[in-house]
Amino acid sequence: MRILLIVLTLLALGACASTSERSTQSWNNYRTQVLAERDAGKITPVEAQELLRAKYHAMYGNNPKMDGYFAYSVNLLRSAEAGKLPMSEAEAIVSAREQELMAQRESEPVVSAVYWDRQQPTDTSY
Repeated sequence: MRILLIVLTLLALGACASTSERSTQSWNNYRTQVLAERDAGKITPVEAQELLRAKYHAMYGNNPKMDGYFAYSVNLLRSAEAGKLPMSEAEAIVSAREQELMAQRESEPVVSAVYWDRQQPTDTSY
């Protein structure tokens, strides 16, 4: 019985890890698709960022750092569309910031939203 419990626990933990990998792969695929559409001229850089923001929010939920990044990048790209700075420079800044935030995200430990083993029996705030 104990072995069965250990095997089931390991399978559950493995499923959690693969879910994270799948969501990262899904995000990368979507991002590549949107950037290809942007590069082909089907959508503007601002529209691309807005699509990416919506998908990121749908996949990962609220993230203050990423929300700030998307707001900043949209404003920067709108300024470039208005001719206030070269589009290539704006896109380089946006790309560098995104890479920085994604590197930070991958280096952060994955934390569960709820710690069932630490919850008090009278706490029903979940």
